[in-house]
Amino acid sequence: MSHDNSTSAATAMVTAALRVTLASPVGTSTRLGDRMSIGTLVIRDDDGRVEAIPFRDIDAEDTHRLVSIAAAVAVTGRPDHPAWSYCGGVGWAALVIVPVPPPPSEIRTGRADLARAMLDDLRTRPAREQRHVDFFVRIAHQNAIPDAEIARRLGLSEDAVRACLSGAPR
Repeated sequence: MSHDNSTSAATAMVTAALRVTLASPVGTSTRLGDRMSIGTLVIRDDDGRVEAIPFRDIDAEDTHRLVSIAAAVAVTGRPDHPAWSYCGGVGWAALVIVPVPPPPSEIRTGRADLARAMLDDLRTRPAREQRHVDFFVRIAHQNAIPDAEIARRLGLSEDAVRACLSGAPR
C-alpha cells in the first residue's frame, strides 16, 4: 500500500488532533498475546464518507478486512471506540486498533507444533493409554509432519506409521 503526500499530511493532521504519536507514518503495530493489532486512522468527512488509513503495509486481503472493520466501528461508534475529534480540512477522525489474524502459514506452523507436542506426550504414556496412536498419527500427518519424524517421536517404525495411516491391522 502506498502512502502519497496528501495521505501523509492528512495522517499528520489527524494524529495531531487526536494527540497520537506514531513512530512513523507507516509501520506501527502492537502485539497483544498471539495477535497483532494494526493502528488505523478512521476519517469521516462532513459528507459522511469514511476512510481508514492503516499505519502499516499489509497485503490486499488484510487491507480490505481492516478497512471494512474499522469503517464499521467508526459508523456504529461502539462504546469501546475512542471519541471522535474534529480536524479542520480533514473531518472527524478516530483512532481504531483492529486485530489482524496470523497468516495461514503461521496457523499451520502452530498446529504442527501442537501435533508434535501431542506425539511426544503420547510416547511417555503407558502402553494401555496408547489406544489413540492411530488418531494422533493421522493428526500429525495432516499437519505435514514427515512419517520418519512421527516414527521417531513415537518410537515406532515407519512401516508402523504407514499402517496407522492406512488403517491396516498391526
